[in-house]
Amino acid sequence: MMENNERRMDRRLVLAGATLLLGGLAVAGMPLGAPGMESPDGRRTAFDVIAFSENGRSVFARYAPG
Repeated sequence: MMENNERRMDRRLVLAGATLLLGGLAVAGMPLGAPGMESPDGRRTAFDVIAFSENGRSVFARYAPG
């Protein structure tokens, strides 16, 4: 299941099979500036996309404000 807070590139990589076999991706909370969480003044906060697999979890991607 893909959540709205994940970036399009992350989805493309997973769907194309270019990454490890994943059980899923998640973003904790509702980070300001993530897709669907835009602010009127353009502010953004850093956030990590976490990958879940049979072996546990790891950081799949990091996004910084900018």
